[in-house]
Amino acid sequence: MGRPGSQIPETKRKEIALHYSTTNNQQQTATHFGIAVSTVRKIIKENRKLLDTINNKKKKTVESFIKAMSEDAEKALDVANLYFDELARPSKVKTTSPRDAAVVYGVIVDKQVKIEEIRLRKMEIDLKKKEIAAMEKGVTINIAPSLSSFANNPPTKEGEG
Repeated sequence: MGRPGSQIPETKRKEIALHYSTTNNQQQTATHFGIAVSTVRKIIKENRKLLDTINNKKKKTVESFIKAMSEDAEKALDVANLYFDELARPSKVKTTSPRDAAVVYGVIVDKQVKIEEIRLRKMEIDLKKKEIAAMEKGVTINIAPSLSSFANNPPTKEGEG
């Protein structure tokens, strides 16, 4: 394999396409199999339908995983809030150790941070989808703000400006 004029068997071509689907890197795939990047490119074109199916399954899996994580984090936050409310009762304040109160508070904060991370991850996925759609149309978009935009328009607190 890798010599001019040699034929790559169909099973090996599928293996190359699958490898590319995990790395998304033509050079890395070519190096791994000892073939030219142009050969990898041809195999990708031949297997476009398979690769699209794999990518769609990956997207659905990631999205469902993030959704499940989000639901679990919200449930955990609800439970932690119930404990926090219970600890806030005057009778409990007298009998609860500062350590126990701190643990509950830490759990609540941790869950709030996790929910925010999940929300930001969802936003990142949505932006990536828009970027991919734009690239497929041949449009280049820049979703990252430039540092000069912050210098010209510094962030303000709510209610200012």
